Amino acid sequence: RNAYESRGYFFVEVDSVAQRGPQGEGVELKLLVNEGIPTKVSRIKISNVDKDLASEFRRAITLKIGDPFTRIALESSINSLNQYLKSNQFSDSKVDETNLNFNENKTLVEIDFVLKVGSKFQFVFKGNQLFDDNTIRGWITPDVLAQSDPIRFIEQLIQEKYREVGYHFCKVHSVLDKNKNEKI
Repeated sequence: RNAYESRGYFFVEVDSVAQRGPQGEGVELKLLVNEGIPTKVSRIKISNVDKDLASEFRRAITLKIGDPFTRIALESSINSLNQYLKSNQFSDSKVDETNLNFNENKTLVEIDFVLKVGSKFQFVFKGNQLFDDNTIRGWITPDVLAQSDPIRFIEQLIQEKYREVGYHFCKVHSVLDKNKNEKI
């Protein structure tokens, strides 16, 4: 029953029939399973963000309305959404919690992804003549952005890359401009 419920079948009926084997040796156990109907996703909501960001983030969710609800699919959607946030420069953002609201007979479920969204980073490189911007952006991975002080870490990373190719007196510094309108 638990295995079926973890896959979205909340109406499963399991009966067992035990019979003695031929000549009284052993027991034959038959499990009769009526799986019923799976629970379907009726609504997907993203909370704690404005509508524009919610529609952008919704594209990362692998579960869709009408899909069968499973814990595995839910975890996949959470992981996909977290990965999307990291890869789109929302380094300190994540799915904070997930609320499930089932209807009375558990045939439908509404899923609410509650996000904790911080700042988005946008990088502009000036004075760089050796590496193209895409190469430098490639160094700024989600792991780099997850550092406790990502700006300082990025400065050091770029400086190390320049020094590796012979620019030993290279200095890198950042200027942090906050765009309040776009939360960047």
